[in-house]
Amino acid sequence: MPGGTEILAGLDRIRPGLEALYKDLHAHPELGHAERRTSAEAARRLTGCGYDVRAGIGVPAPSPPWETAASRGR
Repeated sequence: MPGGTEILAGLDRIRPGLEALYKDLHAHPELGHAERRTSAEAARRLTGCGYDVRAGIGVPAPSPPWETAASRGR
């Protein structure tokens, strides 16, 4: 099992990619429950790591951004 030093060394190796992802996601904000670009990027990265990713599961029907639960009487 790797020790703390080995884990931290691994983090230093992937840090530039994580920082780039962070900056990219924050440069393209999306409304809650409508994160299509963000979820596509997550799926692309997970697929690249060998995971079987299914897109479009649990995607709610889009609502106009001005419609809220309060305006629908909930």
